Amino acid sequence: MKIRRGVRTTVAALALAGGLTLATSGVAQAAVLPVDQQTCQERNDFLTFTGVNGVDRICYATDGNPGDWRGDIWHVGQIWSGHNSGVLYFNEGTETGKSTPFGANQHFFCNDCRITGFHMD
Repeated sequence: MKIRRGVRTTVAALALAGGLTLATSGVAQAAVLPVDQQTCQERNDFLTFTGVNGVDRICYATDGNPGDWRGDIWHVGQIWSGHNSGVLYFNEGTETGKSTPFGANQHFFCNDCRITGFHMD
């Protein structure tokens, strides 16, 4: 799966359809890129998908409403950025409104988090 520019998809189908949820942090929107379903699978209530470089993975669980891309992300274990470039924005807690950038080659750990956007160049 390769992402060359910022994309925005619906987080709604993430848990139920095994899709990747992305949202641009900028104004410009690109065409939605499909997710290879074979790279996604549920394990212990966590959704795992292969990263942009084909090796790294992002794992998290969601109890969000399938019709609402703002669904809560709960009990995030680890998000591997690896060689991916871009910024992952998330809110600490559920309603703090605090957005924190997440860069390449970093690990992200939190509980009770809401992912608000994922942007890659």
